[in-house]
Amino acid sequence: MNSLAHSWKQEGIEEGSKKEKITMAKEMKKEGLSLESIMKITKLDKKDIEKLK
Repeated sequence: MNSLAHSWKQEGIEEGSKKEKITMAKEMKKEGLSLESIMKITKLDKKDIEKLK
């Protein structure tokens, strides 16, 4: 059971981290940064960045 709780906690941390990266990428896109720069800084995939509004 302890392993399951640890797994859920880790999953939550990773999800929160990705949400923060997406928020950062949206702001970078608004500021006119290139797709390549956003990918390099956030480590997000091209497809994730392209679908941001």
